[in-house]
Parts: sequence; C-alpha cells; structure tokens
Amino acid sequence: MSTNLLERAELFANLTPPERALVATHLQTQSFAPGEAVFSEDEAARALYLIKSGGVRLSMGQISLATLAAGALFGETDLFLERRRSIAATATGPLEVWTLSNHDLEQVIHTHPSIGLKLSLSFGERLVQLKPYLIEARLAAAPLFSGLQEDDLAQIANYFTLKSFRQGRTLYRAGDPPEALFLIERGRVQVERERESIELGPGETLGLMALLAEKNHLESAQALEEIVAWVLSREDFTALSVAAPQLRARLSQKLHTQLSPADEALAIERLRALPLFASLDLDTLRGVAQRLLLRHVPAGEIVFQEGEVGDALYLVDTGRVEVVSSLLRRGEILARLGAGGFFGEMALLTGKSRTTGVRAVEDSNLWVLYRRDFEELTATHPSLGQALARTLSERLHESGETFADRHLRKISLFSGLNTAQLADVAERLFPARYQPGEMIYRQGDSGDRLFMIESGEARLGNSAGANFRLTAGEFFGERSLLTGDAHAVSAVAESHLEVWTLAREDFEALALKYPILALNLSRIISRRLQMTAPAAAAPVAIPPAAVPRPAARPAT
Repeated sequence: MSTNLLERAELFANLTPPERALVATHLQTQSFAPGEAVFSEDEAARALYLIKSGGVRLSMGQISLATLAAGALFGETDLFLERRRSIAATATGPLEVWTLSNHDLEQVIHTHPSIGLKLSLSFGERLVQLKPYLIEARLAAAPLFSGLQEDDLAQIANYFTLKSFRQGRTLYRAGDPPEALFLIERGRVQVERERESIELGPGETLGLMALLAEKNHLESAQALEEIVAWVLSREDFTALSVAAPQLRARLSQKLHTQLSPADEALAIERLRALPLFASLDLDTLRGVAQRLLLRHVPAGEIVFQEGEVGDALYLVDTGRVEVVSSLLRRGEILARLGAGGFFGEMALLTGKSRTTGVRAVEDSNLWVLYRRDFEELTATHPSLGQALARTLSERLHESGETFADRHLRKISLFSGLNTAQLADVAERLFPARYQPGEMIYRQGDSGDRLFMIESGEARLGNSAGANFRLTAGEFFGERSLLTGDAHAVSAVAESHLEVWTLAREDFEALALKYPILALNLSRIISRRLQMTAPAAAAPVAIPPAAVPRPAARPAT
C-alpha cells in the first residue's frame, strides 16, 4: 500500500519501482488523535510525512494555510533543507501517516545515491542529505578540488545545486560571459574550441577559469545526451569567494588556460614593449602569444617569492601587483605594476632563483610564458634565440664588473684576469642548462666549444673506464676545443647543471689577447691527466641522447 502512495506522490514519481520499493521498506506508520500536533513551528525537522488516512491542517501562527488529505506529502521542505519547522501541522481528525525519518533517508541515499539525485531533481533544490555524497564522491574525486581540506569541500558543497539538461542543450557558447561552473554527475558534454573538440564525462568540470578570471568563454559546451550536473552559479561563486577567500586562491593555483584571440592580439602589442621581444617580426610574436597562458591570482596572493626557481615571464593583463625586495622579511616595495606591466623576464634568461617576490594587490589576471615553452620557441623561431643572445649581451654590459666578479672569478680557467678583463671575456660567453642525467655530449662526438661549470656537477667517462666528476669552477671539452678531434669521453649532467660555453674562435681570440688563459689551461690539463691516468673506476652509464634544448642563462 505504501508503494502505491509513493507512486502517486510527485516527489517519488521519477523513482523506478525497485527504488520506490526500497524507500517503502524504511517507512514507519504513526497515528495521531484529532487536534494532536504532528509537529510545531520552530522545532527541528526530523521526518517527512505521507498521509495514509485522515487529514492535516498546516498553519503559521493563527493563520491556516492549507488542509491536506490522504496521499498528500508534507514536511519534506524543511527536512531537505535542514531548517527548523517554518509551519505547524495538526491532525484534523483521526490521522494515520507513513513517516520517513531523516536517519532512514540518509541511509537510503548513502547506499543508493541515485535515489537522492532523483529526489533532488524532483524537489528542485539540493537535498542536504546528498551533501556527503557530493563531497566524497564528486568534489574530493575531481582533480580541480584535489588537495583541498574536508572543511573547504564542505563549504563549497553548500553552494552547489543539482540540475538536469536535455540532450542537445547548449550550456554556453564561445564568447558568452561566464554564468556557472559545472561538475558533471551523469551524461557526457562536448566541448569545442576552434578546431579542437573533446568530450567530458562524470566527475569532470568546466567553466571555472572563466568565472575566476571574469573572461568570456573560449569554448562552447553542449550536452551530447541528457545530463545531470552540479551547478555553481556566478552569484553563488561570488558569495563563496566572499565567505571563503582562501578557496578562490587555492582553486586559482590549479588553473591555466590559453588566451582568447582578442587577448592574443593585445599580447602581441604588449610584447613589443619588452626589450627581449621588441625587434621580433609579427610571426614570431604571434608564436610567443600563442604560448602564453592565462593565470588568475586573487588579491593578496603570492605570485612567487624570493628563493624560488625562476621558470616564467609574467605580463599583467588586468589588476595590479607589487614587486617586493623580500616577502619573507617584509622587504620594501620596489615597484607596482598594472595592466601592460611585466616582470620575471630574467627567468627566461637565467632560470636561477628569484631575487625578489611578487604579490597581487588586487584580483589580477596574468599572462604567463613558461621557460619550457620559450625554449621550444627558440628552436622554431631562430630570431628569438638571437634576441636572447642580444639581451644577454646587454645585460652583461649593464652589470659590468659586478657580473664578472660574481660569476667568472670562481672559474679556474680565468685565474689571474682582472675585473675589466673578465668583463671582456663575459661578452663572448653563452649559457646552457642541463637536467640531471641529461647527455651533454657523447664520446666520439665532434666538439668546438669549452664548457665551464657555473653550478652543479658533471660526470665524464669513457669506454676505457675513465670516470670522474667536475664541479662549480671547473671546465671540460678542452681537448676537442684545442685539437679539433672528436670527444674522447662522454659528459653527463650529474645534477641540475648550469654552464658557460665558449666557442673555439672566441677562445682563440681571447687566448691571443690574454696569454694567461692558455697558461691556465695547460696547467689544469696537466694536473687532470695525472689524476685520471690510473683511473680504474667503473665506466660511466650513458643515458639516451637528450633532445637539444636552447640555452638558458644562469642568473646574474
């Protein structure tokens, strides 16, 4: 009998017969005398009720709101929304009801989430009893929210609602302003951007970056079939950001996206203002702009701080940032940058640790060029590599004696040179950087340059068993440089390795100008031969040859 009543109740109409039968096993009967209160205003909502026989009067204070008869459902709204009773319910005569307690409802939804999802869609709002499922099965499992604390996930869950979308429904189009974040519960969504098309399914999210950055969508999203999705509207996202600003920051850290065509065009113009890119042609600038990624940084958040490895150049799209001498020690503000400003360009030239910190003064959108993308670009756009070399030369000239003393004084080959002479040498050097285990050159390769270690460690060895390590201040590759013969050993980066390279023609010119270089080289080679002659260590393990990468200059 209870299943028949459930089938006629609109709330349970979308359940399958087995699902309604399952709910029916949790129903309990309860009787009330005429005039007896089923529940009173402002008491805790502990159950929903389905009238089996008799009638119920709903009231607020002295005002009668409605009278319900057999088959009617009441008490569900406050139960689903976890509110205290907003109205009173009183038996108009002998009353018998089926009751579903909050505890039993939670049990049903825990073991059969699909029932909770269907009830939520029928009700029109998210059931509070679905919150554990949303947190554990969806939010915690979504890559977008990974790493967030349980309290953070619970706070986010409070703002999501559940909605269904028919097959073919467009969630948003490219160029539309952001209206919501979608977390797919069931079904598949096709996302199209220019010539790229992907499908997203349960557990995947879309639309967040546009919300964070307040940018129009770059892609279109359409339901390939009827879908059910958790939706966080723009208004609720704004409310969530105010209630928990730290969440906006944590979500922003995980997101990067490409620029829109309009932003790419603007980026080209702004790149022209940077000395590194000022002389580049339009095709090269377009290639750089296409590698830029949009990153959102909320007000008060750190972009990077001193001591971190420099891995990117930043251009300010919107908002404002400040460059600080030290974020760790509350240093002085060195500069404030708004739209069109840029910072971190030395990361592209050096890859060394940051010497300053940067934080957002207000919500800011930054365009980011990562060093790995820059290095790939230099391989396909030679003019970019030439611009890099020119900028390095200018930086060396600007830094003059300070640079030479700081970086070249410790290299044994340059022992005995004064500061002015070191500055002259610096004009001919070019930097390179290698990852641990990366091959620098193989035994038998031709060689025409000298490698001088700025930082890190290199391991040299050959098939005859020679095996030795070189560290900061030492150099290698001198045999091939002097004789023109192939390398007699292989060289591998033992750790993160940064070197200065000197081409044969440049070395010969410097040796004529400063004879002490040839004398230093001769002495060091003599000592090295004495050290390595009796070597009997195991041969060096040679990794696969690395794909050549453009040079990356150690920090000045």
